[in-house]
Amino acid sequence: MTPIEFDNLEKLFYEEKTNSYYKTLSGAKSARKDAYVYRVWISHNLLKKHPIFAYGESLCSIKEADKQILKSIEAEQQKQQQLF
Repeated sequence: MTPIEFDNLEKLFYEEKTNSYYKTLSGAKSARKDAYVYRVWISHNLLKKHPIFAYGESLCSIKEADKQILKSIEAEQQKQQQLF
């Protein structure tokens, strides 16, 4: 896959319990004492997410979450190409 081919791609942080989006990880983490934060990529109707912070502990880095999201998108694209 070439560089992300999405129009208006936004990379944000989503705090699950407040159902809110944040531009920074610190903003999402401070939303609640027991925050559960995902890294999300949003482009039109595309929404991919990967957990990065839960129960007061880091689950993975932002960079690793972005890699996992990209890997998921590439896998979906390969499946679609195989159908045609």
